[in-house]
Amino acid sequence: MASLSDIEYELPKNLIATRPADRRGFSRLLALDRKAKTVADRMFPDMLEYLREGDLLVLNDTRVFSARLLGEADSGRALELLLVESLDGRIWKAMVRSSRKFRDGDRFRIGGESGAIGSRVEDGLRLVAFDRTLSFEDIDLIGRTPLPPYIVSSREEKGTSAYVPEDAEWYQSVFARNSGSVAAPTASLHFTPELLADLERKGVRKVFVTLHVGPGTFKPVEDSVDNFEIHSERVTVGAETVDAIRSAKAEGRRVVAVGTTVVRSIETMAQSSENPDHWVAFDGWTRLFIKDDFPFRATDALITNFHMSRSTLLLLVQSFGGRELVRSAYQHAVESSYRFLSYGDAMFLF
Repeated sequence: MASLSDIEYELPKNLIATRPADRRGFSRLLALDRKAKTVADRMFPDMLEYLREGDLLVLNDTRVFSARLLGEADSGRALELLLVESLDGRIWKAMVRSSRKFRDGDRFRIGGESGAIGSRVEDGLRLVAFDRTLSFEDIDLIGRTPLPPYIVSSREEKGTSAYVPEDAEWYQSVFARNSGSVAAPTASLHFTPELLADLERKGVRKVFVTLHVGPGTFKPVEDSVDNFEIHSERVTVGAETVDAIRSAKAEGRRVVAVGTTVVRSIETMAQSSENPDHWVAFDGWTRLFIKDDFPFRATDALITNFHMSRSTLLLLVQSFGGRELVRSAYQHAVESSYRFLSYGDAMFLF
């Protein structure tokens, strides 16, 4: 069983990437061979060498919406919201900064829209009621990209702007289409249309799942791995994707998950049965906690970024790659000055 010390490591602040590589798709790649127990320092375009004809690439097509809203309460107090989930387009679950300073019913104005702060719900969230129904497109007009807190703080410590207009493009995959995430599935950010076309010509197929990433993805494991309550996220794994995964498994072709969100999605789907013939489409919420000796049923290889110390995402990667092997790979990455976290470099575990 994993302990806190297993998922702790020292990350120098200068290795936290505050912007992506100068050119999308040209980050570094640490290739981890689980069987040979070796690592190789490569570049992300080298995925063309590592992915084989017949591999099935599974991607998360969620789209990050401009969920961070800055406005003012009628009292004159500054207001900052992070919209998390739309209940009906008018009422949203949201994180309210300095929540205790706002009472139920306090009115606000944000970018020409108005509404009221509502009651507290689960996980420290509150209900926020706008005066009219707002689509994701409407929110994008008044909000800003919900960058991870560590990017914002790192930029501020360096004396640079916490947000730049380019984040709206940088923090979005080229195949994003279903709005709902408040954080990017960061392994997806490395792919370009050109690389996807090259992979298709090589005979690598691709299918999609949708997992809307919530703020719980940033919640660290603080006291105990065993007692930690994993966050829930909305997942859709359609019938076409299930059929493609089932066929790949039957034919001995690799299922390559692009990101921990994809692993969580397809393994949630696969929990229904050990027999792939019985797998069916899944549409709902998942609290699947992947750690320790988790029995992976659908995932054969994983493309992922380097994750924060004490994160559930690091637990997942250690479960898939082997705890000591992944710890050793992270140490190598630190010593080799890889760039870490959302805008950072990638790993390929195969």
